[in-house]
Amino acid sequence: MIAKYCYILAFLLPFALYSQTQTQRLVDSSGGLVWSSVSNAIAQQITVSVRQGDTIFAAHDGLGVIFSTDDGRNWQRSGMTLPTQALTTNGSRLYAVANRTPYYSDNAGVSWIPAGYIDSAISYHYKITMVASGNNAAVLCTHFNYGGRGSYYSQLYVTQNGGSVWKKRPERFQRNNTMVFLGDILIATDIQSTTNLSYSLDVGKSWLPLPTFPEHILQLYTSGTKLYVIGISRKIFISSD
Repeated sequence: MIAKYCYILAFLLPFALYSQTQTQRLVDSSGGLVWSSVSNAIAQQITVSVRQGDTIFAAHDGLGVIFSTDDGRNWQRSGMTLPTQALTTNGSRLYAVANRTPYYSDNAGVSWIPAGYIDSAISYHYKITMVASGNNAAVLCTHFNYGGRGSYYSQLYVTQNGGSVWKKRPERFQRNNTMVFLGDILIATDIQSTTNLSYSLDVGKSWLPLPTFPEHILQLYTSGTKLYVIGISRKIFISSD
């Protein structure tokens, strides 16, 4: 799958919706060719955002899940008002982690259904990554171990029934990992010692290696059948096989 790579400049990334600076957000509606700045104080506290249809939903440190229907120029509060640590969508259902509890919404964020408490360790997280595809969703909670050498480790939580029930995968990953769904395939970084890129066909129960990516991976993204990788060189690589 990762046999062919090419890189493109970040501002040409075709699936980019917007990116944040300290004072403004950049909004794109032309496939990355033209960017315009949107000054909005609310946007400065957004931790993650997703697009569902023509609406942008974002996890906000203080306001919960907020949404915009005009490419980030104006924002409104959704039915989720708790501080929100993670957010994703499968295209029709929104998933969120708020106050260490997973929620989902089938009505564009108007109301949210809790799925129950995940784990007290989430309250001490360094980073939370949340991804979804169909009825499958996964939360990867990365922690920083302040003792010893100050290393990272990650814990995976998954649901295979649309968010109603979440399970903790027993294995801990000893790195600052990131992950994405490519269809029903879960792809993650630094899961195995022999390669920095692995995939799972059973939502994280078992992992298989992919060819080693040529540099350290900072982030993964998907768009359609394509996998995008941001490497330590800050270049963006793309694979379609």
